[in-house]
Amino acid sequence: MEEAAAFWDSHDFTDLGDQPEPVTVDVERPLEHIVSVRLAIDDFRRLAATARQQEVNLVALAERWVLEALARVEASGPSAPVPPTVSE
Repeated sequence: MEEAAAFWDSHDFTDLGDQPEPVTVDVERPLEHIVSVRLAIDDFRRLAATARQQEVNLVALAERWVLEALARVEASGPSAPVPPTVSE
């Protein structure tokens, strides 16, 4: 991979001429997944305000909170109840 990166740092696609050679590329499954979460407008505004206050990206803040919550649940053990949501 580093060799390919070094090549493209000093070359351009036009360097390959009119007929580039076909190649086969193996693509692995994505290592990340996107999860959509529906929030009431007031909750979204609270999240956005908190992100602004902490000077972080809104999505990064939500991701951090999800990961922190998962870590707390996992640390509590397999039989521990799932913490209630804000609306409960």
